[in-house]
Amino acid sequence: MQTGQQHAIAFDVAIATVRRAETYIDALLATLRSDLPIRLIAGGDDTTYLEKHKRSPSIELIGVPAEEWDHFKASPVHLRATWNYWRSLIFGSRSLSRHGLLVFEDECYHGDRMGASTARDTTPDRR
Repeated sequence: MQTGQQHAIAFDVAIATVRRAETYIDALLATLRSDLPIRLIAGGDDTTYLEKHKRSPSIELIGVPAEEWDHFKASPVHLRATWNYWRSLIFGSRSLSRHGLLVFEDECYHGDRMGASTARDTTPDRR
């Protein structure tokens, strides 16, 4: 491949996201290609933190219908997370011509610490 050539986009990208005290979604999006078609899958009724990303032609926001959110908003966090991952799998694909779907959690990238909050070292201590 020659310098400057872009690879064709072979898969769809969905990002499961919720409003957080720290907005991780901005750091994650900054690491991805700007022309990459992305669906932001909101896991709650507040999407105001995503407003600036609505202007991007490659980003589509998938919100939550009020009646669906009413059903889940009082649920434990692990149930809401599972529900939003399911929504990411169902609504994440944008094109039938893609070869798959890559789903990110919005907090998987923290500046220079990829996956710092979710990755755990499971190597046994050999001392």
